[in-house]
Amino acid sequence: MAEILNVTSAMEMVDNDDELYLSLLDSFVNGIEYDINHLRELEKQADLIPAAKYVHLLKGASLQIGAERLGEVAMKLENTLRGKEKGDISSLTDSFITAYNATLNAISEYQKHS
Repeated sequence: MAEILNVTSAMEMVDNDDELYLSLLDSFVNGIEYDINHLRELEKQADLIPAAKYVHLLKGASLQIGAERLGEVAMKLENTLRGKEKGDISSLTDSFITAYNATLNAISEYQKHS
């Protein structure tokens, strides 16, 4: 399984620019107003495309900072919401929320030591 926060991979994407990476982490934590309750509400709608788009937003941002596990779970959830894959949306959403919270914790720990 992928890492919660693969700093090595993310640093390669930003050409080892510590300041830029810390800025991306800050933007992920503070710039994306992501509301898990809103996601749950979107999933109750007949049209699941808005929920898929909401997950897609965080998927891209997570991959940019090296949050591999979150990116993988988000991709599976997004594909399921779009009908491209089979899966239990509720269970996938639970996994997504768990990965999201783990990512936020990993970012917090990284920022404390940087």
